[in-house]
Amino acid sequence: MFDTFVKATPSASEVEGIPAGLDEMEPGPVLAAFLSSIDVSRVSGFDRIVVLRARQRLVSHYQAQLYGDMAAISDAIEDLDGPDDPEAVWDGAAAEIRAALRLTRRAADTELGVAMELRERLPRLHAAFTAGDLDGRRVRTILRSTGHLAQEAARQVVDQILERAPQLTTGQLKAALARLCVEVDPEQAKTRYETAVEERRIVSELSE
Repeated sequence: MFDTFVKATPSASEVEGIPAGLDEMEPGPVLAAFLSSIDVSRVSGFDRIVVLRARQRLVSHYQAQLYGDMAAISDAIEDLDGPDDPEAVWDGAAAEIRAALRLTRRAADTELGVAMELRERLPRLHAAFTAGDLDGRRVRTILRSTGHLAQEAARQVVDQILERAPQLTTGQLKAALARLCVEVDPEQAKTRYETAVEERRIVSELSE
């Protein structure tokens, strides 16, 4: 469809003032200002795709910052309660996030978990998210796919997948991550396989 727009319509960048490379601009206030001034109903099909991509970059940027804010709330709670009671710090931060964003307790815990994983465990993934290079769907796919690995192994996987990740669908990304996880930590992969086989055996016996 993107190629269809390219061939079927002239770029409106020349007539509507949409900057060339808008969808590659660094996300932030400048990009937000450009996007807020664009009426997508008045631009070509080609430039509507450009705007869509640019807006996704901006959404990813602010979403990453939102998770940074959640992690910062945890820091504030830790400053009050001290680092000796991590469970109390977690519960306090989750409670504040839950109240601020009107979330369920489970949702607040999940979101705080994502925030802390990004900041503490996979900072390069958070940086790519903040830069708008990855959207939330791909970020969550990477988090889920590397969650069973030790931190250093998970970081190795992220380092290897970051360059390709923006060009992959979430399905392709999941498959690529599975292969990388096996390469980085084959023993963990063997353990997970044996556990899955055992769980299937138990379920089969119970259903007989």
